[in-house]
Amino acid sequence: MDRRGFLLAAGAMALAAPAFAQDGPEPAPAELEPIHMLVADRRGLTVRVATHGCTTKADFVHFTEPRGQATTIAFARRRLDRCRGAAGQVDVMFSYEELGLTPGQPVMVLNPLVR
Repeated sequence: MDRRGFLLAAGAMALAAPAFAQDGPEPAPAELEPIHMLVADRRGLTVRVATHGCTTKADFVHFTEPRGQATTIAFARRRLDRCRGAAGQVDVMFSYEELGLTPGQPVMVLNPLVR
C-alpha cells in the first residue's frame, strides 16, 4: 500500500480514535518522522530531521495527547521533501504554545531517534 492509501485507511479508522491537537488520525509508527536530535529549551522543542533541501516547518504536523501526568507528542510529515539536493539535516523549532504545552511539562516523544 502506498503512503496515500495508508493515510486514507488511517483516516477511516480515526473515527474510533481519541482526539489530538491537530486534525486527523494519530500517525502510525511507520509514519512518524525519524528524529536525528531533539532539544527542549525555554522556548520550545527543536527537532533535527533529514532533508534534501526543501524541508520546512510547514511540512510537519504534530499530534499531542495527555497521558496521566505527561503528554505524548509525535511529529509526522504533511508532504515529502522531493528536492534533489544533497542529503542533509535541518532543525525545525516548535514553541510550547504551538504544541499546546506548558514549559516544564513532562513530555514523551513517540518518534524514533536515529543517528
